[in-house]
Amino acid sequence: MKKLRHFAFFALFFAFSLPSFAQQNLVDSLLVVLPTLKKDDTTKVQTLNLLAGKYFVVDKKQTMHYAKEAAALAQKIKYPVGEFEAYRKIGDVYRHTSSIDSALMYFNKMHEVATSTKNKVLQKQSFLNVGVAQLFQGSLDKALTNFVSSLRLADEQQDKNTAARCYVNIGNINRMQSRFDKAIESYDKAIEYATELKNDDLLNRAFNNKAASYLQSKDYKKAEETLNFALIQSRKLKDLGSESNNLANFGYLSSELGQHEKALVYYQQAIAIKEQLKDNVSITKITNNMGDEYVALKDFAKAEAFFAKGLQMAKDIGSKDDIRLSYGSLANLFEKKGNFKKAYESQKLFSQWNDSIYNENSTQQINELQEKYDTDKKQKEIELLNAANKVKDLEAEESRIQRNMTFGGIALISLLFVVTMVGFWQTRKANKLIASQNQKLTVQTVELQQQKEEIETQRDNISQANLQLEKSYRNIQTISEIGQKVAATLESTTIIRTVYENVNTLMDAAAFGIGIYYPKTQSLVYEGFVEKGVMLPTHIENLATHKNSLAFQCLLQNKALFINDLSTEWQQYLTSAPTANEGELPLSLIYLPLQIEDRTTGVITVQSFKRQAYTDYHLTLLQTLASYISVALDNAGAYTEIEHKNKHITDSIRYAQTIQQAILPPKEDLQRCFADAFVFYKPKDVVSGDFYWLGEDDTNQQIYVAVIDCTGHGVPGAFMSLIANTLLNKILFENGGIKTANFLDMLHHEIRTALHQDTTANNDGMDICLLQLPKTTQTTTYQATFAGAKRPLYHLKKDGELVVWQGSKKSIGGRKIDRKFEQCTLEVTKGDRFYLTSDGFTDQCNDKRENFGTLRFKELLLTLHTLPFEQHFIQINDTLQAYQQEEAQRDDITLLGVMV
Repeated sequence: MKKLRHFAFFALFFAFSLPSFAQQNLVDSLLVVLPTLKKDDTTKVQTLNLLAGKYFVVDKKQTMHYAKEAAALAQKIKYPVGEFEAYRKIGDVYRHTSSIDSALMYFNKMHEVATSTKNKVLQKQSFLNVGVAQLFQGSLDKALTNFVSSLRLADEQQDKNTAARCYVNIGNINRMQSRFDKAIESYDKAIEYATELKNDDLLNRAFNNKAASYLQSKDYKKAEETLNFALIQSRKLKDLGSESNNLANFGYLSSELGQHEKALVYYQQAIAIKEQLKDNVSITKITNNMGDEYVALKDFAKAEAFFAKGLQMAKDIGSKDDIRLSYGSLANLFEKKGNFKKAYESQKLFSQWNDSIYNENSTQQINELQEKYDTDKKQKEIELLNAANKVKDLEAEESRIQRNMTFGGIALISLLFVVTMVGFWQTRKANKLIASQNQKLTVQTVELQQQKEEIETQRDNISQANLQLEKSYRNIQTISEIGQKVAATLESTTIIRTVYENVNTLMDAAAFGIGIYYPKTQSLVYEGFVEKGVMLPTHIENLATHKNSLAFQCLLQNKALFINDLSTEWQQYLTSAPTANEGELPLSLIYLPLQIEDRTTGVITVQSFKRQAYTDYHLTLLQTLASYISVALDNAGAYTEIEHKNKHITDSIRYAQTIQQAILPPKEDLQRCFADAFVFYKPKDVVSGDFYWLGEDDTNQQIYVAVIDCTGHGVPGAFMSLIANTLLNKILFENGGIKTANFLDMLHHEIRTALHQDTTANNDGMDICLLQLPKTTQTTTYQATFAGAKRPLYHLKKDGELVVWQGSKKSIGGRKIDRKFEQCTLEVTKGDRFYLTSDGFTDQCNDKRENFGTLRFKELLLTLHTLPFEQHFIQINDTLQAYQQEEAQRDDITLLGVMV
């Protein structure tokens, strides 16, 4: 039996950060203020909610008291924001005390408030909270829908904090469904946002989850590296929840490496912390994992005790997934102990809970089969017991008869002796009496033999029935295994092939197919229809031309078609005799509609070339299998649509890259304006928020060169770069000979005007390094000017001296109206070099999370002093790669060098 894992790691996020430890002086102040707020208004609601938040860690009963009072008052005075916040706090209390159903109820109330007010900020938070509660319940599809809804709103609002939390939870769902590559992609996106926000707590939790994915995908080297980093961060932040999760996962890693005693130590350390936090959800999982370790150590008594404890805890908190896994572990344990009856009972319960997670209807059908098995088995056991008792009665009767025969024989011998003594005339009478007794004995012996034969026949029948019931149990297991396989598949033809490869173990499926229904064209499309082991070409049935087909009758009537002799039974369903679109006509067949929620998504059919091939039992098995297939095909369709949309988006971004590259000055123009030049341009994504710019003022014989770092990267940053490029050209065209400081002043006002920052909440902008030089000069030394917005200019003189000119400590754009930028005048000698950069190079970190930094960058520039520009790119790229190693690029990187 396959070993099951209770993976103890679930670092899930909520819409709001969890409250910190209450500051007693603030609590005291609020308690003093509260009685003075005699008027029922929003201030009182806010005060009650503040008190509830401050008590969260130290006294959850007080949190519940004040939050419920706040909710009632907010509802009374019609203050939806206060009501929303109160419900959130109540839901958080229930979630942290493992009352998931109650938590979900209050998070749903949050969502109702957010929806009624049409407040998208509140809706974003409520979607996330509801999704988290559903994830703990095991309702993965519903949870994913809510996380995606929250993520969509977070992207609209440019809320990277909430977006990162959504990505973590989406990663958790992918991890729970063993899609580890997808999970790691989601965690990396969360890590990217957390790094950008400098949110160490969020970064730590994202790394925790990433470590869990590496563990489950058995990439133990990366798992250990990630866990070590996460554990250090957890202890640094004093985050007990994350620390305990890391310890639990070190236990899991030790187990996988065969170090079971070491694993138990880690698990015990994790539980000790979890008990402080009252995290019953995680304690349940770790408890069951400890049972697994004792199984590995062959201490079956302790293993059974831990599994039983874990099962009870799972039932108490209502975690379907943990109940399922607990029964699976018990089945594995009992099988190892040789207690096959208990193994069977536990495996049966495992299958029931396993199916309930995927489809409640499937669970009901499987339970009906299993209940029938239990009833039939009990009846047969009663019959066998009665038969055995009857055998004992017959054996007793036979013994009595034999005993009577013995005594009768003695009596007869005595009688013969007497008769002989009395006279010969009685001999004849005695012989007749003996013959009569023998005849009766013979009849009784024959009857006894017949009864024995009947008992043996009953035993054979009971044995045959038990074999049939065992077959039913194996069929249940097969259906469950097929369901798990197709649920993990996101490609429709693979789903069809997987089902076909296994369905013949359940019934005669000489022909098998799945037709997917497309409502727009009103057609059924069969891909991979298999007949006698041969895959037939794809064929399509259209409603207009195939309404008389059995498939469409099944689809339109939304019910099963069950036929065991097509030659005579077709008239019950069709107006004319059926014909084969592909292959041969079968003699027996079953058609079932495929449904997901209230939608019919297609049909499934099994067909045989024998008459009377199917029974009601086969129909029940196929109905159960159809439930799995419906969900799997619906997921595959959704995945295909997402892939198509992703490709469309990627193609659009690629085209945007072409547009963005068109605005960058060609290298030939740079080398025409300067003695030499080079560019190191490395966007983080396809398009970039960095760009470099060259402006020529022929009238005043001036050259302007700049490197600009716009807010964000990727598509948002690229949009800003196009706006900035247009405004730079506009300012130069309208203001010939403008000084660099004035240039930045005007750029600031132009950005604010273009983005309507006086009237909107937009706060985007850019950092810039701008250098102005004369276009031609007859002298070897001359002056240049520089102005920067949060970016320096690196001046590497001909003699090897490096001078760093600092720009103003303010950005271009934003809410502040007036900003004055400073200007520097530089003494320049022909042969000097200037380096203009964004912050991407110096901010790039290594695997130890250390930035490259300004000091290393200066040392790099000094090493380039004697090298020609044509070698700069290779040297800079090699230096960056050697430092960065496998660490992801954090930001766009631009480095422009010019020689005068």
